[in-house]
Amino acid sequence: MKRVLAAAVLALAACSPAAQKAPEAPLAPEAAAPGPPVEGQTTGAGFLAVRNGGEADRLVAAFSPATSSIELHTHRHVDGMMRMEKVDAVDIPAGGAVVFEPGGLHLMMFGLAPTGDVIPVTLKFEKGGDVTVPFKVMARSAG
Repeated sequence: MKRVLAAAVLALAACSPAAQKAPEAPLAPEAAAPGPPVEGQTTGAGFLAVRNGGEADRLVAAFSPATSSIELHTHRHVDGMMRMEKVDAVDIPAGGAVVFEPGGLHLMMFGLAPTGDVIPVTLKFEKGGDVTVPFKVMARSAG
């Protein structure tokens, strides 16, 4: 089975003040994806928390000029195996939060910038519009 090991991407700062109606994002989580870095790999997972102080919304897409593409992904148990799956949207409940973390929801980034770079990632919400947040590209931690 082919394993994808790559750089982990960690959110750095709060949401853009220009996007007042969108859910707040992100909250600088402290966990990175486990596993050793793979030299030359350009695929990585983005982790963050999205807090919503308004009405229910949906995260429908993410994009960045520093990647070739970004997909919304989750992990699911299928026939006793953990599998990664693309999802069309992520519901963000009114007054709630959704955490993107290793082993769960995450932003799957393809054609990722080199480790150490800070890249802009725009989160597209169904009702709240676009929110651009900085992500730091980090090597995966061993373990």
